[in-house]
Amino acid sequence: MGLRVLTRFGDWVCIGGTLQYQCPSTGSKEGVRLINDGQWHELRIDALSEVREVLPKLERASGFGFATRGNAGKDDGFWIDDFKIRK
Repeated sequence: MGLRVLTRFGDWVCIGGTLQYQCPSTGSKEGVRLINDGQWHELRIDALSEVREVLPKLERASGFGFATRGNAGKDDGFWIDDFKIRK
């Protein structure tokens, strides 16, 4: 599972994911690590700061997405709860 941010120019910038996720485009240096160990984890992400590692002058993003790159198996799952975006 990967995390991506869409710029207003239509470019996706990867900002993190699980160890298995392989980013198909430009990504932030460190990135946010998602853990898929069957346990509950809480994560706060400053997505704009992550994107600015790649595009320093970007003022705002236009989208946020989760992606698997087609490598998820039939019984694979990733629970996401209480997702909030704020300025």
